[in-house]
Amino acid sequence: MKVLSRLITIVLFLVFPVATCFAQDDSLANKSPKEVRMQVSVGNFELNDSPVSLEDWKKLASSSTFLKKDFSKFSIDNNYITDLKPFFNLNFYINTTKKSDPSKGGGWIRTGLSFGQVNLFDFRLEKKVTTPFDTLSSTLNNLEIYVDSVQVNELKMHYTSSVVQAEIAYIFKTKEAARWGLYGGAGVGIGYAFNNYVTLTDVRKNYFEYHLSNGESFSDESKKHENYFLNVEEFRLKSSFIVSAFLPVGVTFRVGKKSAFLRKLTLSFEYQAGVQMRRVPELQNFVNSYGISQIGLIVKLD
Repeated sequence: MKVLSRLITIVLFLVFPVATCFAQDDSLANKSPKEVRMQVSVGNFELNDSPVSLEDWKKLASSSTFLKKDFSKFSIDNNYITDLKPFFNLNFYINTTKKSDPSKGGGWIRTGLSFGQVNLFDFRLEKKVTTPFDTLSSTLNNLEIYVDSVQVNELKMHYTSSVVQAEIAYIFKTKEAARWGLYGGAGVGIGYAFNNYVTLTDVRKNYFEYHLSNGESFSDESKKHENYFLNVEEFRLKSSFIVSAFLPVGVTFRVGKKSAFLRKLTLSFEYQAGVQMRRVPELQNFVNSYGISQIGLIVKLD
């Protein structure tokens, strides 16, 4: 609870300037208010994996029965990556100067929250055993068909987290009077990773493969008689803090040209490249680069 309280305090500290923009005293009525924009976006978070060994997975899932077997004849798939997870953002933009000239660009302070699921580590082991099973002869063309019995054992491992992060960034945007616009900047964030789970999936497959004497295989029939068995283990891990630095760049498109309401709406297409430092209590500190691709809607509030 203390950890969540600290994170909420940080969030309020970052978002507080937005609230003050709406609570202006009557005595300031003659002064130009700050311009405010709200942005809601969704996208995919792709974290570049750190090298994690089989021994590390045994520390993360020390009570796993799957990891107690002999893996000397298993091969490691270093390119194994699971599907990307959705990532959500709620941001507020505050103009850093007086009421801006819409024909010019300007600087903005962006504060907000991001939330989503992240795959921190992925790992896959595989063992495939092929055994000659039978030989079939064709009386039509005098070809021999070799039948192999194939047994495959896969062990897939995933470390997933739910992440909430408070962020603040300085953004420079091109002139708002244009239908199309560009923006870019730099920012930092502090987050909290919770609901951390290691999931291990033990997959066993048995099927037949058919080959001609010339080496050609029957690809359409190779797994017709497949049997598939699956077992899952899941282990919950400790929560941790995350610190990140990032560089957002984006393109904007104003929805309307004449309608007063539609002119307040702008579509955004953003890519965010960043570096994240995270403590995994069961292992060590990890520094990973990441990328976020997202589409959003910016609403003019002033």
